[in-house]
Amino acid sequence: MNKESGYITAFSIIISLLLVSVTLFNIKILDSERQFLQKHYVWFKVNVTLELSRGEVFNGLQSGSIPADEHGSITYKDGTVHYKVTQISEEVYMVSFDVQLDKTGKGSGLMYYNYVNKEVIKWVVV
Repeated sequence: MNKESGYITAFSIIISLLLVSVTLFNIKILDSERQFLQKHYVWFKVNVTLELSRGEVFNGLQSGSIPADEHGSITYKDGTVHYKVTQISEEVYMVSFDVQLDKTGKGSGLMYYNYVNKEVIKWVVV
């Protein structure tokens, strides 16, 4: 019996080390998922803000209240969108959008608008 007295102590230390390593691994996974969700949330807010500003500028272009070579900004709850309208041909305006959220997040987009047909030709999120 004297030869087996250290067996339980070594076994319990090995099990404890395994449990600690599994716990640390799970903590790393949870932190990685948290960071992913935060980045995805910021990306979502940037894209929603871009879409809102695109709609407002599109309505302004259709009504004629926004002419060529105009620039401005639209302020939202989460940030500001700066836009610039440039005439690139006889029928097409290019509108560039730059989003800056209050906390984090930047984004930009381009809208090509045919002002003769009053329609969006292309919308690109950069």
